[in-house]
Amino acid sequence: MEDMRFQRTEQLIMDATKSLLEKKGIDEIKITEICSRASISRNAFYGHYCDKYDLIEKMTMSFISTLKEDLLAIHGEVGESDLNKRTIECIISYFERNNDMLTLLVKNDSLFWHRFQENMASLLFVKAPKNSLQRVFAEFCSGGMCVCLESYYSGRAKIDHDEFVANLSYIARMASENNPAKIDKK
Repeated sequence: MEDMRFQRTEQLIMDATKSLLEKKGIDEIKITEICSRASISRNAFYGHYCDKYDLIEKMTMSFISTLKEDLLAIHGEVGESDLNKRTIECIISYFERNNDMLTLLVKNDSLFWHRFQENMASLLFVKAPKNSLQRVFAEFCSGGMCVCLESYYSGRAKIDHDEFVANLSYIARMASENNPAKIDKK
């Protein structure tokens, strides 16, 4: 019972914050506004979060965690040759379905793309990197993917959506074919 109340309060806080973020940035929001909107006390807020920046970080991590669940589900559905392409498609589909939340998080969590990239490196390849070359390759690919996504979703990349998806999927397939896990290190 206690766990359900804790989760319910956490959800009320996140919903209230999302509603406030639609009107103004995290820096302009006061804890008392969040508490009032969520109908909770300040003590209840601080029982869940250290401050509003801890809250926005946890909102980002929740967003990323849900995406990771979607990505892990496709790992069992497709072969290794299609995995990176399907990973890109899954990420883009998730971003499109949750575009409002993505926009709010990117605007209010200055470390959004960093947190995203940190969590994606391990999901780009079916097999976990076993040596330094594979780890560097996974980091390089996930970093490049994140820069492309950030550029596209910020509007800096002036490219048609379908072309963007096709190009990123093609690059993912090329990365898959040239994965150091398939190459003997001399």
